[in-house]
Amino acid sequence: MEEKDQPKVTLIGEDGQPVADKSSENYTGKAQVQYPNGDQYDGDFKNGVREGEGSMVYGESGNKYEGEWKNNLKDGIGKMTFGTEAEYTGHFTQGKRCGEGVYKYLKTKDLYSGSWKNGLKHGKGTFIFYDTKMKIVGEWFNGQIIKETFRDMIKSVNLSDGYSKSEIENVASEIFKNDSARENFRLSYNTDWMKEEFEDRIEGI
Repeated sequence: MEEKDQPKVTLIGEDGQPVADKSSENYTGKAQVQYPNGDQYDGDFKNGVREGEGSMVYGESGNKYEGEWKNNLKDGIGKMTFGTEAEYTGHFTQGKRCGEGVYKYLKTKDLYSGSWKNGLKHGKGTFIFYDTKMKIVGEWFNGQIIKETFRDMIKSVNLSDGYSKSEIENVASEIFKNDSARENFRLSYNTDWMKEEFEDRIEGI
C-alpha cells in the first residue's frame, strides 16, 4: 500500500490527548482515523479493529453512524443518519439493521417501528403516517409488507361495511410495494377522489 493510501491515525490517551509514541497495529484504546476514501472514525479500538463505542462519518455520502462496533462493523445499538433524508435508531448485526429499530423519514416525519433483518424491514412492525396519524400494523418479509391490519383506514376513507377485510388488504398492500407508491397514498388518501379511486379498485377485484 502506498503512503498516500495509508489511513491517518491519531491515537488518544486516557487523558484525551494524542499519543505519539504508540503503534496503531494491534492497538487497544481510543483513536481518530481518517481513511483514504474520506471516511472518519472516532472511537474505540480493540486489537487494531473498531470495537466498542464510536462514530463514523462517511465521506462520500455524509451519512453518520454513532453507536456500538464489533470486528470493524456496526454491531449492537446505534443511530444511523442518512443526510437530511432519514434516520434509524436501533439494533445492528454485522453492519446491517437487524432486530428492533425505528426508521424515521425526516422530510415527511413518517416512521416505521419494528423488526429488521439484513437491513430490511422483516417481521412485525408498525408504519405511521405523521400528518394523518394513520397506522398500519403488519408483518414484513425482506422489505415488503405481506400481512397488514389497516388501523383507521376504513374510517379515514369512509369505506362501507360491505367490503371485506381481505378485499381492503389486497388493494392496500399494493400501496406499500415501494416508497413512491407509499408517498402518493400518504399525500392523497384523505381526499374525495382518493376515496372514489380506492372504492373502484376494490370493486374491480
